[in-house]
Amino acid sequence: MPDEPTAARYYPAQNEHKRRVREARRRGEAVELLRFVQAAAGYAAGQLGNGLGPEQAREAALEIAAELELAAVSLRRAVRLRPAERRALARLLAARGVPTRQIAAQVGVSDRSVRSYVRGRGPAPALTTARQGARRGARPAAEGGR
Repeated sequence: MPDEPTAARYYPAQNEHKRRVREARRRGEAVELLRFVQAAAGYAAGQLGNGLGPEQAREAALEIAAELELAAVSLRRAVRLRPAERRALARLLAARGVPTRQIAAQVGVSDRSVRSYVRGRGPAPALTTARQGARRGARPAAEGGR
């Protein structure tokens, strides 16, 4: 495999370790963000229940809603799924009847990507062995295949 990066060929255990460390760091960031959201929601609930006037309560509610939207975007980014996981989740949600826009928001992709995933399009899965390629009908590069 001449196009495969050298590190991936010779140090698969090290690459797996790095991937796990990145995922653990992302989970830690997600936990911190969720704790912030919990504290912010508690504060907002206290403020709203503290006898604010209608206009002040409205402003407080809009302010916390904006904070929660930003937190949701950051949380999705922190725990971003791999492409194959995103496709599988989009297909699962579509099979349950969830609207395309909601799927896109939950998965963190565009509406167009969701429609593509549901139709079964999208990047083809990578061939990991020559035997898998032969089973799928791929021809060797010398014969004009991939």
